Amino acid sequence: MKRLRLYGPPMAQAPFGKIMRASAGAALGLTLAGAILWLATGSGDFLDQPMLVAPFAATTLLIFAVPTSPLAQPWVVVLGNFIAAFCGLVALALVSHPLEGVAIAVFASIPLMSWARALHPPAGGMAAFVVLAAAPGSPPDWIFLLTPVLSGSVLLVAFGILWHRLTGTAYPFRP
Repeated sequence: MKRLRLYGPPMAQAPFGKIMRASAGAALGLTLAGAILWLATGSGDFLDQPMLVAPFAATTLLIFAVPTSPLAQPWVVVLGNFIAAFCGLVALALVSHPLEGVAIAVFASIPLMSWARALHPPAGGMAAFVVLAAAPGSPPDWIFLLTPVLSGSVLLVAFGILWHRLTGTAYPFRP
């Protein structure tokens, strides 16, 4: 029985109110960021051209649910996502097979993010997303780095800062 406890959760469960506050902030932050990105790009029907990418959901979990984590801080979020997307685009330029592309993108993004002191776990998903979501023969344009990756990351951080100020939580967190 003691051995099984080694695999259990390492922390106590958060109070229900805190969980719901984080969930509401994440949902609102994603919605607002997606709407602003869509309006800024004027890319047709909102439902046909969503400007959010899957790794943003994991990013919002960190920003809104664990704002004191070093992995959720603004520098880490913005630069980590940008570096990973850049590595994904480079991988697409180098190889045509998705499996190789994902491996190269993630392989390159980890040391670059570490060097920049911007190790952000959802950015590993960003590197993979860029490669896997690319249409065969027509990878995303380099503008993808600016919109949605850079601008979306900045918007999520900005909404995180605003949300935490309104709810009395410290973000960005400085020990």
